[in-house]
Amino acid sequence: MSIYANAEKTIVDGIIYFDRDKDMELRKRNIAEKARLIQKLAALKKTAGAPGGGGGNFQRPRPRLEVINSCMDHYHSLGLLTIDADELNGDNN
Repeated sequence: MSIYANAEKTIVDGIIYFDRDKDMELRKRNIAEKARLIQKLAALKKTAGAPGGGGGNFQRPRPRLEVINSCMDHYHSLGLLTIDADELNGDNN
């Protein structure tokens, strides 16, 4: 193999994992989709600042603090948070 060789297709056990022609089609589609989304966002940005709202009425996100449970309220099992259903309902019998 030469260092100047280009892979046209990659096939492993009869399964095509890469096809240069298909890759070029997908790249063109992605470029067109990106341009469409940029145009849509630019149009929303123009109408968002206009009087009367429009453009989805975007607001800045506000930070918040929300305590769901402390480590005293539950136990961990293999990286999963496990909470007893009775604890959620308040039935601590």
